[in-house]
Amino acid sequence: MRVSFSWAWLGQYIQPTIGPSANWLDIASEWCNSYPLLPNASMAYSPLSAILSMDTAISDNHPSNVVSVSSPPLQNFPQQTPDPLPTVTDSVFAQVFERSPDAMTISTLADGRFVAVNQRFLELSEYQRQDLIGLRSTELNFWPNLAARDRQRQKIERQGSLYNEEGEFRTQSGTIKIVTVSAEIITIDQCPCVLCSIRDITQEKQAQAQLKLANERDRLLGQIALNIRQSLDLEQILQSTVAEVRQFLGVERVFVTQFGPEKSGSVAAESVAPSFPSLAGEIMSPELYDELIEVFSHTPIRVIDDMNSAVHTSHCFQILVSRYRVKAGLAVPITVNGRLFGVLVAHQCEEPRPWTEFEQQLLQRLATQVAIAIQQSELYSQIRSLNINLEQQVADRTHELEQRTQELEELGHFRDFLLHAVTHDLRTTAVGMTMLLKSLAAQPSDTIHMPRPLLNSMMQACDQQRDKLDAIREVHTLEIQGIPLNVTPLNCHTIVDNVMALLQPRAQENEAVLLNQVPLDLVSLAGDTVQLERVFQHLITNAIAHNPPGITITVQAEILAPSHSPSPDHSGYVQFQVKDDGQGISPEQRDRLFYLCPDCTQSRQFGSIRLGLYLCRQIITAHGGTIDVASVPQTGTTVWFTLPYTLPALHNRRHFN
Repeated sequence: MRVSFSWAWLGQYIQPTIGPSANWLDIASEWCNSYPLLPNASMAYSPLSAILSMDTAISDNHPSNVVSVSSPPLQNFPQQTPDPLPTVTDSVFAQVFERSPDAMTISTLADGRFVAVNQRFLELSEYQRQDLIGLRSTELNFWPNLAARDRQRQKIERQGSLYNEEGEFRTQSGTIKIVTVSAEIITIDQCPCVLCSIRDITQEKQAQAQLKLANERDRLLGQIALNIRQSLDLEQILQSTVAEVRQFLGVERVFVTQFGPEKSGSVAAESVAPSFPSLAGEIMSPELYDELIEVFSHTPIRVIDDMNSAVHTSHCFQILVSRYRVKAGLAVPITVNGRLFGVLVAHQCEEPRPWTEFEQQLLQRLATQVAIAIQQSELYSQIRSLNINLEQQVADRTHELEQRTQELEELGHFRDFLLHAVTHDLRTTAVGMTMLLKSLAAQPSDTIHMPRPLLNSMMQACDQQRDKLDAIREVHTLEIQGIPLNVTPLNCHTIVDNVMALLQPRAQENEAVLLNQVPLDLVSLAGDTVQLERVFQHLITNAIAHNPPGITITVQAEILAPSHSPSPDHSGYVQFQVKDDGQGISPEQRDRLFYLCPDCTQSRQFGSIRLGLYLCRQIITAHGGTIDVASVPQTGTTVWFTLPYTLPALHNRRHFN
């Protein structure tokens, strides 16, 4: 039998046999140079390929069923004296074929019958040599994908060779291996054959798949860790985690439960396939919590490959499995500060699933990351709570300091007012009395005769001085202690009647008319009768004293509509108005009418009434109302104030502006 094939192609199979440090072409050249020692040898060699022609015979007595080699005389090689070399025989090539680390076969090109196979192919295919020789690969069902096998055969016939084509190979036991196939057409006794090399790369592929999974796992864990570092939103972290885990594992449902202090739980985050029901809104019973505590006390993870074969499950657990169509499950506890916060669960709903060790480890590591996120969120909540408390304390302290500062400013204003009152109003009265006394002292006789009008003037001046001193003392007491209110039901019409009766003589002196138009059936009010009488007395007295004779003073009351109520919630208020048709007051006077003003530029009479109006504001504010004035010069003035239907709890309060 005669064989022709390419040395370049055969070198890739010879090289593993002779070792990585040797050059198989050098060995071949030396073998060619030594061929004069072998009679009947002939070989032609070119730079592109070395073509070996040899006579071979397949012998059943040869241990490898590979041909032995005899060579014709060497003719076309230059004659030279070679160095002595060991004799090379056909057994070298038999050993190369037999001991190749790759599985190798020789089969006929026409019908694919095996001519020879090496030991590595027997190990790969799990067959004996006698079971293969003379049979086709299709008869032995080696190729699961016949279409791919046909494409490879067509490529060999078209190109004459095939190199490292990846495919699947079925062994005698049915195991599917992943292999690469290289092949080249050779001629044996003028019969076209295929020399095929098959390399098993199953383990390499599995290692690549494991590496890819590990890289994807590390990417997933890194992404979740990054989310935890970049976000403090626990809900967002949990939701993104379950979504990525479901995509990575290829399951129908992944969720995180959270248990409360009463052992009942709920779903904190979930990612579920559209065709399966969601657990959102499902309440986990304390019975399920106790079952999980018992399970996780013995194992760090609960693995159920097939729910139909699951044992030691509670009735509650079985109901959930049936309701949500669970076929397989994987559950890992999420422990935070020594307590069971919740569970990270993956559900396979289409069919049972054997969970791999890799998947179990992944879920455990993810549960650790989720626990870190929860601890971080709780820590942030505590810090935020402490920060809020601190901010509130700072705000309270700042407000308190502002109040103290305002009080000091008010006391400063009050001090200035006292100085003004003493140096201005009281001095004015004292100067008047001094002038009267000096006029009396100027009389020459020892006995002084005092006209009654002069005596009345002196008595009036003393009364004014006493009233001012009493008012100053009252304002001082009011600033220190506030206004105590003796709250009782009010009859506002009667209060106004009593005040007008008291002031009627003074009104007659100024030819003023007093009208009480407060309705008798006014809504029921509560307040301090004495303090409100003082308000009306001050307002009416002020209108009489600072207007020309002949004015009309009217007191009215009406219930405000809710939209006009001074309260933010538009609760019920009654507005009282003290109107006169006198000369009015200027805008400058209106702005400071109800405040202590030591540096006022108004007339002496206006300055002397400031205490009374200031007391009016304090009394109305203590009742929960407001007071203000509206005036048009030469037309008249209206002082109004409001009182609520129900008096707020404002007893003994101090009010500052």
